[in-house]
Amino acid sequence: MSRNIITTITVSFFIINCTFFTNYGRDYKRSQNEYVNQNYDKAIDFCINSLKRNPNYKKSKIMYEKTVPLAINFYHSNIDKYLKDTDKQKQLIESYESLFNLIEKLEKASISKSYKKYLRGDYNQDYERALVGLANYHYNKGIDLMSYEDKDSYKAAYNEFILSSYYKDNFKNSKEYLEECRKNSIFHITIMDFDNNSKKKYDVLGNSISNKLIAELQSIPSFTEIVDIVDRKNMNIIIEQLKISNSGLIEDSQIQLGEIKDIDHIIRGEINKIIINEPKHTSDRVPYKNSNGSFGGYKTHHKIEAYVLIDVYLEIIDVETSEIINSKTFREENNYVDNWTTGLPNTNSVSNFLVDVALTAILNKGNKKDRNQISSDEMLNEATNKINENIKNHIRLFYK
Repeated sequence: MSRNIITTITVSFFIINCTFFTNYGRDYKRSQNEYVNQNYDKAIDFCINSLKRNPNYKKSKIMYEKTVPLAINFYHSNIDKYLKDTDKQKQLIESYESLFNLIEKLEKASISKSYKKYLRGDYNQDYERALVGLANYHYNKGIDLMSYEDKDSYKAAYNEFILSSYYKDNFKNSKEYLEECRKNSIFHITIMDFDNNSKKKYDVLGNSISNKLIAELQSIPSFTEIVDIVDRKNMNIIIEQLKISNSGLIEDSQIQLGEIKDIDHIIRGEINKIIINEPKHTSDRVPYKNSNGSFGGYKTHHKIEAYVLIDVYLEIIDVETSEIINSKTFREENNYVDNWTTGLPNTNSVSNFLVDVALTAILNKGNKKDRNQISSDEMLNEATNKINENIKNHIRLFYK
């Protein structure tokens, strides 16, 4: 008798819990967990998923009807709170939009229309009023920033007018101010050929670094939106009337730097050091033993080493004040080391022949005749490319 009772209880327990082995059962369980944690939106999502899989699943229906009013009330509470706080207008807009997303989700799910009795009617008028208030806030902030008449302030004002137009399309005359701010916030720079104070053999390297730097920066839309790179070929006035030395910028003319039209900053650099240790091959001859321990001959350990270092100094000069407003030294090293072994051992017996041949193949792998020849120029080029990348990122960050 007791055995039958135990069996009945076990079967009943299995039937009750087998729903959690189904997809709709698991979604219900997830919904239940989110409900406990007061994540009502997520709880509703899992209820909807559960009822899509099994529209008649009663537990998910009950959970859905219990959770919907709590989710709606949550957004109503936030809206009421933020309506009273003028500094929380962005949060007010976000609460309205989250509520609208929830309503759209409930309508699309078509599980029940009971949610409508928890709504407050038409939200459009209050939402529109909130949009105008936030657009006006950013508009006034942009006007205030423009009054400082410097590039950073114009750039900040530009962002404020973007936000103003986002909340209300072309709020007042935001588009006109946007264009004015854009023009006044752009930095006009020129990047000069980098001087090479190092090895004469690499005189063209300075020109190569600056040309590549210009090409890469001009290919970045986010950079060219805020920085205009003036072609240095049109900057003869700078080349002719300014002297650039190791100690910085030296005026050597009657024309002041601030009179150079449409240039805010000059970027220049110097290659101060290039160290090149050409590839050097060394070898060491050592005795070799066969697999049976007997003397098998000699093998040779080979080693090729090469080293390159390049050191580049960069500075950004404010044309109006002649001051160096940013400077940094970039250093890149490139090491090359290659080891291998050559040498064919003697085989003293047929029994050791296969083993020794296998070892010989390993030892002779990468015989000097078959190895790629390392080039110091290639190594220098790799190091220079890394320098270019680091300088590019530094300039991008400076004008960000």
